[in-house]
Amino acid sequence: MLLKTKAVFFKQVKFSDTKRMVTFYTEEIGTVSVVMRYDKKLKNFIPLSPVELVIDYHENKPVHYIKEYTFQPPLYNISGNPLKASVVIFLNEVLYNAIKEHEKNKALFNFIHENIIAFDRTAMPQFDFHIYFMIGLTRFLGCYPENNFNVKNCIFDLREGKFVIHADHQDTITGNEAEIFSICIANEQTKRYQSIVKRVFRIALLHHLCFYYRIHLEGFHMPNSLRVLEEVMQ
Repeated sequence: MLLKTKAVFFKQVKFSDTKRMVTFYTEEIGTVSVVMRYDKKLKNFIPLSPVELVIDYHENKPVHYIKEYTFQPPLYNISGNPLKASVVIFLNEVLYNAIKEHEKNKALFNFIHENIIAFDRTAMPQFDFHIYFMIGLTRFLGCYPENNFNVKNCIFDLREGKFVIHADHQDTITGNEAEIFSICIANEQTKRYQSIVKRVFRIALLHHLCFYYRIHLEGFHMPNSLRVLEEVMQ
């Protein structure tokens, strides 16, 4: 059957000399791999590009074929901005590793779709966007951190997903980093995506969040693009 759906682009690999296997995360059927003829338009796919697809879809088959696709809405600012492009490449890798489900999850799709479009459209620098995005994403992955930070509960236990008085292991966020992480969780909850984190804390929090994902998501590994993102943020 022909299935029309919104989607975001994840990755592509060579299928043959004239075709590519392209993976999308879609609004209607979750993660799907489709075969597309390789052409100049395919080069325009940047990570997490929003598209509208018409797929020749058969539920019991592992591979499907594209009938039509359009960039909708097109991204205007990410590809020409090294910082934004690096952030999106990093988040694309995070999402591809974190999302294992192939079922429809419209709330998760809308979260990704709306945030990427907003990130592209904003003219203001959002140096902490990827931190807020990774915190917000955990809401759909079943491991959203509890923000119970106070004078006593001032250590974030990465295993337990909450602030504690004491932890008998080293998988923690402590000191100023713990307080800043609490502020970031609060800002994510109220959608106040303010750039409040100094570079040294931003990099530390990114590493903590990636490790948090590794603890709570089976098969998640440290993104290869993290090192490149660190260099761009310098």
